Formats: sequence, C-alpha cells, structure tokens
Amino acid sequence: MTYNFVHSGEMWDGGFFAVPNCIVEKYIKLASEYELKALLILLKNGGHAELGDIAKPLGITHEAVADIMDFWVAEGCVEPAGAENAPDAGQKAPAMTEPYQAETQNAPAAAPAVQAGTTGVAAANAPIAAPNLSQAEIVMAAEQNPEIEMLLAEAQVVLGRTLRTSEQELIVNLVNFYGITAEVVLTILQYYRNEREKGRSIGMAYVMRLAQSWADEGIDTAAAAEEKCKEIEKSDSFWREIASMAGISFRSPNAKQREKVLLWKKNFSMEMIAIAVDIMKDNCASPSFKYMDAVLSSWLKKGIKTPGDVQRDEENHQKSRTVAKRGTGNTRRPTYDIEQIQKDANTNITEFKLKQ
Repeated sequence: MTYNFVHSGEMWDGGFFAVPNCIVEKYIKLASEYELKALLILLKNGGHAELGDIAKPLGITHEAVADIMDFWVAEGCVEPAGAENAPDAGQKAPAMTEPYQAETQNAPAAAPAVQAGTTGVAAANAPIAAPNLSQAEIVMAAEQNPEIEMLLAEAQVVLGRTLRTSEQELIVNLVNFYGITAEVVLTILQYYRNEREKGRSIGMAYVMRLAQSWADEGIDTAAAAEEKCKEIEKSDSFWREIASMAGISFRSPNAKQREKVLLWKKNFSMEMIAIAVDIMKDNCASPSFKYMDAVLSSWLKKGIKTPGDVQRDEENHQKSRTVAKRGTGNTRRPTYDIEQIQKDANTNITEFKLKQ
C-alpha cells in the first residue's frame, strides 16, 4: 500500500516548517521518541526554544528536557544558547517558516551519490556509509559469525531487554563493517547502560560515535576500552568542577568539548583554569566555554604554564604599551589578547588535538 500526504485542508492553515532530510535518513532509528519530538518542537519554534517551550507540550520536567537535548548537542545539530552561540546584534536567525517551494527552488542541487568506480578527489574523500540491514540479513550474519551471535545475546543481557532491529543492525555493522572487536562493543554497551541509569539521555548514535572513535584510536581490547571509560569519567568529573566555577549550566560536555577538557587537564593546573575563568567573567556578559578555550589555547601556544608566567607576560605587555605610546612601535601582545580571543571565540578556530 502507498501513502500520500494530504496537501490541502485545515491542517495547513497554521503554517509549516522545514525539517532537514538527515533527521529522517540518519536519526529516525537512532534517536529516541522524545529526542525526535523535542527537535520537532525546536524546529517549529524557528530553531530557538527555551526549556519550558519543550517541556510543556511533552509533559516532562525542565531537567528531562536538558538531558534530551544533550543528545542533539552531542550530535552537533543543536547549540546551547549563550554568549558563545548568540547571533550578532541585528543578525536575524534564518526563518524556518518560509514557504517550502521558495526554499527548495533557491537551494543548491544536492550532491550526486558516489557510484562504484567513481574517480577523483570528491570520490576519494566521500564517506562510505554502513549498509542498511534487513532482519533476514541480521539473522544470516549471526549464523555465519558465532562472535556476532554471542554479541547480540550478550547485548540483550547488558541492556536488560530485547534488542530493537535498529540496535541489532548497529551491532552487526560495528563488527562486520567497522571491524570492532566484540569485547570492545560489549564494554561500550555497558558504559551506555550505566549512563542511561544515571539519567543521561543518550541514544545508540552515541554508541556508534564512541565505537568509531575508539576504533580510530586502535582500542581493540576490553582492558583498553575500560581505561577509556575511566578517562571519560575523569574528564566529566573535571568538567563539573570547571562548570561550577565558571557558572556554565549544561551538565556534561559533548564530544568536542570533552576533547578540549582533556587537553586542559593535561596541560594546566586548576589554578590556571581558575585564572582563565576570571578573565572570561571579566570580559563576557554570560559564561562562555569558547572564550575560556580561547584564553587557554593562547597560553598553550605561548608555553604559559604558571600564574607567574601570566603575570610576567602581562607586565611585558604593559611595558610594550608604554613604549608604543612613545612611538617606538613595539606592540607585543599579552597572553590573553582580548581582541584576538573574542575573534577566536566567535569563529571557533582554536582547534587542538590531544598529544599522544
């Protein structure tokens, strides 16, 4: 049977809004019911919503909404509002209620799918997606590979329930497509279950992202996977201490923020981070993660490691300003050049990788 949406009638009187194709293509299986509902409310509100705007129609608490939105923040689909994310004064947010025809007619053509045998740079760089598997294909994979059969059974024990088809598909692809060992997958699933029991709203997309990240790092044993879990727990504890100090409200960092936090922990004492927090508070109207990162990244570039280093650099800056006023042209910058940090925080160009 074929279904056709009704394109006229009273339902259209209240207007309509756009939903990105990837929400259906990527997240229809991986996102939970409430995660999808919350995103629809956000999109219906023009892409901006307070906790209460989402909580009221769903009949849930503000705290539950914050946990739900953590999923979309981690996926990079949503940004928490704040000084670092607020649009520039006078800059209008893109309207989400424009007529669909106008939107599609002016949009650039979609990139063609990469076909077998395609050559060139674009084809070489195009990501290859894991295959969509039917239930019959999942069963066949389990029959052909005892490790997958064991993993599917153990996953049900770890999660404490029967697996959905989308979850079975993900687990099969983690082994067959991404080449991740069964013991690493089980460790990730146990971590996922523990996080859900703590009340954190994360979906199976989180499992996929974590597994891919660990595969890239060469994590292929249960012992190495458990060490990574401990590392995440330590970074989250460190983050909570920083967030409390800085007045940042979102409870846990997303993947990119966690990488930054681990970089801070590796290179700076809490005393230095406290100084960065004070600088951020002196120069931002509201707490800003990006501004703190810009300050600390500036210090990392310059080899600034101690409060004494900060003080000496500031003294040198004050001297250079005095000399510059006398016309010598010496304009050495301080460790936390405010104009440059503001630029970095707004453009988010301060990207550093953890040293191995």
